[in-house]
Amino acid sequence: MPSGKYARKWLWRWRSNPLRRHDGIVLLDDVPRATPAIGTTTDRRATTVRWTTADGATHTGRTLADAGLKAGSEVTVWQDRAGRLASAPPDPTEAAIESGALGTAAAAALGGLVFGGGAVARRLLDRRRIEEWGREWALVGPRWGDKTS
Repeated sequence: MPSGKYARKWLWRWRSNPLRRHDGIVLLDDVPRATPAIGTTTDRRATTVRWTTADGATHTGRTLADAGLKAGSEVTVWQDRAGRLASAPPDPTEAAIESGALGTAAAAALGGLVFGGGAVARRLLDRRRIEEWGREWALVGPRWGDKTS
């Protein structure tokens, strides 16, 4: 049996998730079976669906459904807070991969900014050192004439 902590966490996620899952949505058209496009891993096609909200209003929209389903089949769709159809949220594995990739990109960007800032600072310091060396050489250089003793 799930603990109270787990139930609170699940309830918090459900309330804070801007997407809502709706089961029992009816397909209005057959979803034709065809060969998947190159580079895709699933055979899903856009089709028209119909659903009824809690207040009894009937809505229609287009969403992706598995190929080969017949009209009248029930599918699951996701909606945003405004009631528009949306793609399903990522599963935990997809979310972990995406967050890892974004974290790596953010770390690389921060590293690039630090490296670039250091390069700019080094360039400014080198320019100042060369100018100081030039001024000092202007004072000392004439005394280094071709004198031999």
